[in-house]
Amino acid sequence: MEAEALKILTQQLIDVLKLVLPKISSDWWRLLVIEKLTFDQQRFARKYQPDSLEQFDLAALLRIAEQNWNILSEFYSFETIVRTWLKEAQHIRNTLAHASVDGIDDETCYRYVDTIERLLKAFETSQDKLAIVSNQKKVLFNKLASPASPINTKAKSLPSQSPLAKAKLRVNTKPFLTKNFPEFLKYKITASRMYEKNEKKNYLDNWWFNFSEDNLKSNEFIILVGALDYENKNFRVFKVPTAFLLKNFDKIDSDKNGWINLYIHSVDLIDLRNSNNLSFREFAIN
Repeated sequence: MEAEALKILTQQLIDVLKLVLPKISSDWWRLLVIEKLTFDQQRFARKYQPDSLEQFDLAALLRIAEQNWNILSEFYSFETIVRTWLKEAQHIRNTLAHASVDGIDDETCYRYVDTIERLLKAFETSQDKLAIVSNQKKVLFNKLASPASPINTKAKSLPSQSPLAKAKLRVNTKPFLTKNFPEFLKYKITASRMYEKNEKKNYLDNWWFNFSEDNLKSNEFIILVGALDYENKNFRVFKVPTAFLLKNFDKIDSDKNGWINLYIHSVDLIDLRNSNNLSFREFAIN
């Protein structure tokens, strides 16, 4: 992944947030920055007491922007698709943060740079910076267009029993959690693969988490781990307090055998199983 595109996105988010948020409230730093961070990011803020947006990394800036979507959308008159690009940028950042030593292939890198370019245009980034990102896209496109590029030699479709197809049915979160969140291994963990619409029409682009009501009594938190790929390399992790689930028990689905089922949308982070559409966004930690 081209680092320059990420640097430009980081600076543009800083500029945008500095321009917009102070117009909303005199207490904007607390209300619209600190209180919008994830639990772990807030812990960082309490420890280091940052007093400027420049002190936050890209993950935190994307989180602040996404949490203040309504404010930014009104200011820039965004179309709905811009929020999708913003969420994809969060996924890109998380993927790159946990990428293997082999890095990201050119095809994926091209898609990532394309998404960042679209988001930068929506945020009215200067033409000179957009030109840098556009040039990165051209370089990647030329590499992909080369006859020697893997994208031009791979098969057009996967056999029904290919390793990738089989991987859709299995999720192994332990290596990821052991490396990145070992402190969560002591809690009840429930994991899910992606259920994408392009796989079956009745799927909702969601994760399906299920666990027993008894788990609510024996754990302080339930850890939900949703796959973001089919290679067990990247996951979205939620640290959900059981107190929250118990308080909202009438708003989630529980069957007669005492099993709780959550269909959490992979973008909106709301439960689709129950019509109350309970949000789990505040518990996403990455």
